[in-house]
Amino acid sequence: MIDSIEALTEEEMNKAFRYYNYVREFYGYLCDSLDLVFEDGCDEFDPAYASAEKEFPPAEGVDELSRAIRAYETMQEIIAILDKDGVEKAAQVRGMLQDTHKFALTSIAEWFPIPGIWHEFDDYAYGQLYKYANDAQSAVSLMEPLALESAIHKIFAEQKECLEKFLPQKIEMLKKLKAEMENSYKGKMDWSNHLCQRELVDVVTDYAFALDTLDDYDHQGLALRKSATTEKFHATYENAMAAIQGLKEKFGGSELFAHEKDESFKSSIGQIYQTFGGAELYPSVEQKAAMLLYLVTKNHSFSDGNKRIAATLFLWFLLNNGILYKGDGSKRIADATLVTMTLMIAESRPEDMEMMVKIVVNLMG
Repeated sequence: MIDSIEALTEEEMNKAFRYYNYVREFYGYLCDSLDLVFEDGCDEFDPAYASAEKEFPPAEGVDELSRAIRAYETMQEIIAILDKDGVEKAAQVRGMLQDTHKFALTSIAEWFPIPGIWHEFDDYAYGQLYKYANDAQSAVSLMEPLALESAIHKIFAEQKECLEKFLPQKIEMLKKLKAEMENSYKGKMDWSNHLCQRELVDVVTDYAFALDTLDDYDHQGLALRKSATTEKFHATYENAMAAIQGLKEKFGGSELFAHEKDESFKSSIGQIYQTFGGAELYPSVEQKAAMLLYLVTKNHSFSDGNKRIAATLFLWFLLNNGILYKGDGSKRIADATLVTMTLMIAESRPEDMEMMVKIVVNLMG
């Protein structure tokens, strides 16, 4: 129900914006062709600077129907500025077909019979506008300026008369629709706030996994997600140390970097393959990788670079097991996520080890 109402309001707003942009542009080219200037501040109709999207942007407390209504009300203001007699008088005085204005006038004719708003008018008016539009296009093709001027004048007059009937009816209809929606939501939620919160709802949906993981953590219900169990690569002290030695140059070549303080690093490598009763304590690749990240970060086996080494070995282990990258070649773990996981482990309490491993496995996605 809510989805269908939201679709309706968005459709009405988009329709209003399309109509507004068309009317704005039509009158803009018309004013350009007549070189008209108004003293009441309504002389600028340039659609590049006054499109509906810019004129009626999203704002707090303003829903789609309100934006649509405002667009139609502004259209009323625009069409009220020019009348048929004024256009014809301006054409006679300024010379509608002066060379400097031919392009603007011709540009109007290029749209027709495209405008969707014409379908809102009655059949007779639509038929007349369609005929005038064809006349305008023929005049452009045959290079008949007087015929083009005549067709544009007829389109202007017919369209103005139709808009003067259509716009008040449309505004009244949307105001009634808005009132009915607000009444139907009374006591449940404010309709305007509901529409303005849609973007937040979409964001929450997009980040559902992250929010659900936080909820599981808060309620002590975080579980290990289903993960890969086929191990293609086996880490050893020797191949791990070889990988670490390759980092020295990248991180400045310090003698302290990757300098072992004790035998704890060798123990860390062996611990990820620990068994109990013949079964591995960390059976999946992801669990082993998470445990490797945890142990190397927390054990401080090296004089310098423990967190960098831990994060590198974590990536190295996943890479060699073929699961560091997704099928499309994108990173499975974002840079910021890797930094966050490593720092989180470094600051955690020893008794939180199991929870840290679960979090890392879940964050691998």
